Amino acid sequence: MRLRGVLVLLCVVPAAACEDAPHDEMAPQQPLPALARCDAVRDWSPALVELEDRMLRALDERRAQGQSCGAQGSFAPAPPLRRAGALTCAARLHALDMAERGFVEHEGSDGSSAWDRMRAVEYAFATADEVVVATDLPPEDILDDVWLPREGSCAALSATAYTEVGLGVALPFDPDDPLAGRRWTVMLAKPIR
Repeated sequence: MRLRGVLVLLCVVPAAACEDAPHDEMAPQQPLPALARCDAVRDWSPALVELEDRMLRALDERRAQGQSCGAQGSFAPAPPLRRAGALTCAARLHALDMAERGFVEHEGSDGSSAWDRMRAVEYAFATADEVVVATDLPPEDILDDVWLPREGSCAALSATAYTEVGLGVALPFDPDDPLAGRRWTVMLAKPIR
């Protein structure tokens, strides 16, 4: 779906409640798994890492406030998300795939789903979700102007069931890309422990 030059997609899986945690600090990034498939996104551009960090800070701030997501319901304030290395690998790989091939979809160019990509990096989840977008908006504006106003993505990003996150952002490869804009993937999950 296009929204003023922004392409937004959402993939939703039901969620349940989780334990509380303090909101005062952003969790450190877990290392990416020692899997060959993560090598392509292991040494990520510092500028892109900073964008991912900004997105997580902004997301945790919005989650701490609680959200009203229309027909999807109201969500109580949620604890900050822990950064999972495996989810980051999967999110970056999907963002890179979309950037290299000039598309924005939940289905990867190889036919993979978000859940396939999580399993491929050996991430075991009880419930999971993914939001994607193509835009050059700042992370804070993506949340406030694109994802949170949309009921489905608002619910996914606000759900207290999700305790871990992986973020990926990649620059488009083709200067004539009709979707122009950075490709974002945010994967949210409750791991099986």
